[in-house]
Amino acid sequence: MCEALLKRTPPSVPASVLLVEDEHLIALSLKSMIEALGCGHVEIAGSVKQALARLERWRPDCALLDLNLGHEYSHAVGDALKAMGVPYGFCTAHADNVGLFFPHDADAPRIGKPTAMAELAHALGILANRARSNNSRTRDHKLGRPGSGL
Repeated sequence: MCEALLKRTPPSVPASVLLVEDEHLIALSLKSMIEALGCGHVEIAGSVKQALARLERWRPDCALLDLNLGHEYSHAVGDALKAMGVPYGFCTAHADNVGLFFPHDADAPRIGKPTAMAELAHALGILANRARSNNSRTRDHKLGRPGSGL
């Protein structure tokens, strides 16, 4: 099954990822996996406050959010990412319940924990494609190209 997922994985990964995960060892493991897939810049935020502070100074290509960050949920981070036009997915032990907490994000990639490399690669490929699509639309809009809304 892993080989089948890898064959369907888009061939690219995002250049930068914000990883929002409160469990330090899990965060380090995921960061290592993301880097092994070819991502050059991964920043870890262990709380909503840390994630929002990073987003004030940096725009990642995409983000992976843990749903439950100890005593808080990642709603505010998702809202900030959405406002910035940054695609995001979920890497959470509650992957089956994401729709209950984020009903407007039904199409966001969801990865369960523990995380398999093939699932992570597939989710990052989806997010990389969405980031490229968002960047193209933004560039076309700024240039006044047809279909850009200008």
